[in-house]
Amino acid sequence: MAGDKGLASIVTLCLFATALVSGCGNQPNVPNDLVGKQLDTAESELDAQGITYTETDASNSTFGIIEKSNWTVCQTKPAAGQSVSGDVELIAKHYSCTDSTPIPIPSDTAPPLSTAASAPIAPPPAPVASADACHQGRVTYCVLNLAVTQATIGSTICVSGWTSTVRPSESYTENLKRQQIASEGLPGGLRYYEEDHRMPLELGGSPADPYNLSPESPASPNAKDSDETSLKYQVCDGQLTVAQAQQQMVAKWLAAYPGYKI
Repeated sequence: MAGDKGLASIVTLCLFATALVSGCGNQPNVPNDLVGKQLDTAESELDAQGITYTETDASNSTFGIIEKSNWTVCQTKPAAGQSVSGDVELIAKHYSCTDSTPIPIPSDTAPPLSTAASAPIAPPPAPVASADACHQGRVTYCVLNLAVTQATIGSTICVSGWTSTVRPSESYTENLKRQQIASEGLPGGLRYYEEDHRMPLELGGSPADPYNLSPESPASPNAKDSDETSLKYQVCDGQLTVAQAQQQMVAKWLAAYPGYKI
């Protein structure tokens, strides 16, 4: 009898040791559908499963990962379906996995702002994404808010006060303006520029993506502001689609990031 108890104890210890080595057999696997999703969506799925993660910027963008809804997961480490023993690395690119390699700003586009024609430091190249009003002919002009579509204008841009719910903090935009003025070599000081949403919030521009924000001179109010308001009313009155209004804004006002047509 004593021998049987001793044998049982040995078996129990062996099973316990095996469970420790294998992680008790409860290690989760990397979900199969993360690649191709927006970064914030992928992270929410991992949070729901209790899986920790890190982020890697595969675009080598100037500003890094800021507005996660404008980043796409292109690869995971470990790969989909493999067991997770630590953090899952989410390797993401700005906007699109298929074509987001930074390219030089074309020389035949307007210079960034009238006062910046002789800027000694070239502005950072912007990543390119799938074609839309902000991305045409492999040139980045601005970045859109993916939550604003023709189907959602009734609950977003056409709702009074909606832009205040998505507008980034002044501390964020002032800090970004300071960085951009320095990197672009713009003359004058902070007070000569307003950190402008290139595609305005009221037409579905991205609130915090650095490639939809750049120093504008002169500061508001200016003619671009008037056009932004007019186009928004036309969209909400059904005279234009939001995509048509976005195209008009780019055609009239925006050169390749970070430039303006003046």
